[in-house]
Amino acid sequence: MKRLFMAWCTTLFAAVLAASAGAAVDRTASAVGSHDIAVGGGQMFSLCGDPTTPMNFALSAHVPTGTPPVSGGAEQPGAGGTFNATIPESARPSCQPGRLVAKVDCLVVAANPSGGGIADVTARIVEATGTFRFAFGPPGGHVYIQAVDGGSEDGDAIDIRSALPEPCDFFSPFPRPLERGNLIVRSGA
Repeated sequence: MKRLFMAWCTTLFAAVLAASAGAAVDRTASAVGSHDIAVGGGQMFSLCGDPTTPMNFALSAHVPTGTPPVSGGAEQPGAGGTFNATIPESARPSCQPGRLVAKVDCLVVAANPSGGGIADVTARIVEATGTFRFAFGPPGGHVYIQAVDGGSEDGDAIDIRSALPEPCDFFSPFPRPLERGNLIVRSGA
């Protein structure tokens, strides 16, 4: 895990240096290495009924390229990372502030026709308070996340839903555009 993080940081640092020097940034699969990834963070309008309530989120998910999703309740081998979300105190009274922390146990990456990629992620809930406890249930359950990297053509989007109780149980998502932030979804293939 530490090596993967260091490799990701090195790649990010090289990309920042290249971009600041005016060079092209390598966002191809070879730049990712041998892992499929979905990383990023930002803000979208929350899951509450009030469309002006912000929800902040951060996603870091990875799995060795070519690892198939599993069934029967087992975690996908090599899958890891976290998903965190918060609804701030300023959301009152329309929405109850809260925090969600979930550990990634499955990641499947596919190409996005408009560029970038689409990641389907399941994560086991380890902490859920406030609105998140109501929406997703107590620790031990799962949350389903679809992260859409719109590439250079379309904006990024995300969907967060209560999931079935097993890793890798995906269903039809309804991703919503980010208000702020960025998602990067890549395959190491």
